[in-house]
Amino acid sequence: MAEMHKCKDCGYLSAVNLEDESLEELSTVYRTIGMDRCSDYWAELECFRTAERFPTLPAGSLPAKIEELKPCKRFFPYHRGKTPAEHQDMELLEQNRQWQERQASKNFHVNLVLVLASVVAAVAAVVAAAAAWWSAIHPIITPGSQSAVAQQPAAPTPVPATKPVPKTPSHLPVPK
Repeated sequence: MAEMHKCKDCGYLSAVNLEDESLEELSTVYRTIGMDRCSDYWAELECFRTAERFPTLPAGSLPAKIEELKPCKRFFPYHRGKTPAEHQDMELLEQNRQWQERQASKNFHVNLVLVLASVVAAVAAVVAAAAAWWSAIHPIITPGSQSAVAQQPAAPTPVPATKPVPKTPSHLPVPK
């Protein structure tokens, strides 16, 4: 449900100019006491957003409808010296700023997830490289399996073709 507001506090409440039917700023003085130096040129009051019109009353009184609290989704606070169109521009700029903040927040979270995923992938790559290096240096031998070196058949040791070695001690002369 929309918040409750008074039309007299809204920047979209405007005066309809009698000469050209344009919408003009409704002054703070008129919003407060119901008259000011320009009120003779206004035919009636109008909401810039909803085009709801409020008939003007004798000087010194405000239409009761602009004093009432009522729900309005289009309310935007009155800023002195700004026309209804300028209030609309201000509102659009505020909405754009809020949208940009929401996008920046979303982008921050997406970027944070991407950075964390990159860090995890880098750590995993380092661990995999370290494991490969370690297993190359220290082959894993489990019971019932043989290492790569143990699987190769041992080469026979060559026996030199020489005279048989006597069984006598070396300090004794060998018989001829």
